[in-house]
Amino acid sequence: MPLSQQTDYDLFDYDYSNPPLPLDEAMKKAAELRAKSGGSVFYRIVPVDSKETGFRVVSVQSQEAVNDFMSRFSQWMSRFSIRRRSV
Repeated sequence: MPLSQQTDYDLFDYDYSNPPLPLDEAMKKAAELRAKSGGSVFYRIVPVDSKETGFRVVSVQSQEAVNDFMSRFSQWMSRFSIRRRSV
C-alpha cells in the first residue's frame, strides 16, 4: 500500500522498546544491517507516521523485495507501452 493511502492507524507499531529514528540515523542503521547480512535479508526504511517525522528499519526477505520491485517495474512498463501505442 503506498504511503499516500496509508493512515496513522496502518503505520502504528506497538514496539515501544525501539523508538523511531530520524531519517539519517535510520539510513545509517539500515546500511550497517545490510552490510552484516549475507544478502538473504533486505532492510527497508519505513515511516512511523504520515507526517514522516520518525522512521524504523524493518527486515524483509530478499525475494519479497525483488517481487515488489518487479511488480512496480511491470506497472511502469505497461504505462509506458500504453502511451507509446496511443501516439
